[in-house]
Amino acid sequence: MRWTLLPLALATACSTFHHALHEHTEDTRHSCNAACLQAPQRTEVALPVALDIKNFRILRQNIAGGGQPNIAHFSSLKEKGYTQIINLRMPSEPGHKGEAEAAQNAGLRYASIPMGKAVRIADANRLRHLLSKSTRGLTLIHCASGNRVGALFGLARALEEGLSETDALQAAKEAGMKSELLAQSLVQELQ
Repeated sequence: MRWTLLPLALATACSTFHHALHEHTEDTRHSCNAACLQAPQRTEVALPVALDIKNFRILRQNIAGGGQPNIAHFSSLKEKGYTQIINLRMPSEPGHKGEAEAAQNAGLRYASIPMGKAVRIADANRLRHLLSKSTRGLTLIHCASGNRVGALFGLARALEEGLSETDALQAAKEAGMKSELLAQSLVQELQ
């Protein structure tokens, strides 16, 4: 029994106490080392600095969302305290090309969670994972308009907080979701 619980305990510890030496997978099955089990650095808590992007919203302390930022201004994001960008746009969408390189050149962490016209639990869990490992600075989650940001953030909150379908929809709308199609997708994922 105790050997059965040990991998689960290590996986829980690793997802709770993450560091940047390796990537955790969504199911957290990987081999951990002593550094992985160390406590995370102290998190700095701050409200995101407003950005000139479509439908900008403060989603939570340290987290903002909205539409497509201008990649030519990524260095100014760094100056405003942003350290991570999470892009929800599909690689085939205009404006996606070159964003990862621009973020890296500006000294920002970059991640892509390509979302189409539906929101998925696997994507929400990936978002939760990316947000959990960001311990310093501000994070910007974006798509083209902020609509997918709202849907994914609402689903992530529902999973994290155990929200009802009604409360999850409300959280998604407050975070920027306007699409009825995404709302239906969110409800389907929670059923």
